[in-house]
Amino acid sequence: MNSESRTTKSVFNIGVSVFNSFLLVLLNYIGRIIFVRYLDASYLGINGLFSNVISILSIADLGIATALTYSLYKPIKEKDTEKINVLIYFFKKVYTLIALAVFVFGLVLMPLLPFIVNLENTPKDIYIYYILFVLESASSYLFSYKATLLTADQKNYYVAFVDIGLNIFKFLGRILIVIFTQNYVFYVAFGVASNILFNFFKNLVTTHKYKYLSRKAPPLSKEDRKIIFSNVGSTFLYKIGGVIQTNTDSILISIYVGTIMVGYYSNYTMLITSVTSLLTMLFSAIKASLGNFIQNYTDDKDKMYELYKALDFANFWLIGFCSIAFICLFQDFTRISYGEEYLLPILTVILIVVNFYTSNIRQNMWAFRETTGLFNKTKYITLVTSGANLILSIIFGYFFGLAGILGSTIVARFLYAFWREPIILFKSVFGKSSKSYFINYLIQFLIFIIVCSLTYAICYFITIDNQILEFVLKVAFVAIFPNVIFFIMFFKTKNFQFLFKRFIGIFKKNKQIDN
Repeated sequence: MNSESRTTKSVFNIGVSVFNSFLLVLLNYIGRIIFVRYLDASYLGINGLFSNVISILSIADLGIATALTYSLYKPIKEKDTEKINVLIYFFKKVYTLIALAVFVFGLVLMPLLPFIVNLENTPKDIYIYYILFVLESASSYLFSYKATLLTADQKNYYVAFVDIGLNIFKFLGRILIVIFTQNYVFYVAFGVASNILFNFFKNLVTTHKYKYLSRKAPPLSKEDRKIIFSNVGSTFLYKIGGVIQTNTDSILISIYVGTIMVGYYSNYTMLITSVTSLLTMLFSAIKASLGNFIQNYTDDKDKMYELYKALDFANFWLIGFCSIAFICLFQDFTRISYGEEYLLPILTVILIVVNFYTSNIRQNMWAFRETTGLFNKTKYITLVTSGANLILSIIFGYFFGLAGILGSTIVARFLYAFWREPIILFKSVFGKSSKSYFINYLIQFLIFIIVCSLTYAICYFITIDNQILEFVLKVAFVAIFPNVIFFIMFFKTKNFQFLFKRFIGIFKKNKQIDN
């Protein structure tokens, strides 16, 4: 596969992912407004808390999805359909076991509910709500094993199209349930049924696309299983670390501050999570391309480093712009959408955004880590960081509440992961010192602070009587001003020119996407 084809596929996947993400953000936003209007605030808190508790159950997949996708890159490149079929059949067994493990693990955690749900009047059906959340999580693994092939083969836009249908279907169903029944049990149960239906459909789509996938295949060889489980062992540590780092905050907030505060906090993190999902999808869309590129240029470290720098620059622009938009618009957005009573202190908002920035600024590094198979060398980094995060959050959450919990996550990230991971990546993959990475990180962060401060200061003086019109004007200004500044600062740089020429080439050359 030539580089132009790889780029074309990546851009198409990115386009579909962006559309899907924006649609999901819009549907979640409208759905949350209706949710707040028709259901008690305690249900918003329960929804946010259980969503995070259930995310912890995803630890049962051992990080295997990443390792399995990585194992498909080589047979796809070599068009080894027999090997692909064997791997997919193996995935089926693994994902079935994961679904069972999630369900069992979820039931084991049930006795902890009285300790983490902190409400003045706890709903009598709290255990039913929780079991439905567990079923929704477990069902997400059923019938989804074949879709891994679409992702690895740069055809994940098929999955995105199915997800678009699922999101619309789930949104409409849940909105009707909330409006006409105000029944939270029906609301969650509908999500379970939707997951099962659409995961089954994803498998049908994959089978239609790859007709060589048979219902049965020979067992995977011991040697291949050994390689996969070796990578799984490493990605499992990443999974544990990631789950602890991103999903314990809401639990601690519920314990220390109250479950209703989790609902207020989730109004902000809904947008953060949606944008993070978009960024993850963007990099997932290029991972297959990146994996193919690395397979072809394994020995050309300079060429890999050139691509890394260009993608890192693009990632900074995206993360920087999103962070600026969050800081400048979050409060107005929340006030208009949910009401003045749902506002969090500005210090808390800044901590939420800094947390977003310091985490997602490493998206490009994670993509290279996963596509180069650098699992074993970096497997303890996220685990150590998350352990420090949990300890600090428990201590500072007790003394400083919500701000202490959020600040602990940022501090823990800089204690170890911030400096250790780039050292390993640069030495192992690029054969270079990581000094340039830290210098570049500092420069980027200073630029972000300056542009963010200027944008926020100007936004502060945009005031008119009409609250909605004022918000629209701020949105327009934030959409233009920081991007213009970034463009003026970077358009002559090598990284900008590298990306500009690559994407312009797609439109100049009328090449078809090869199947």
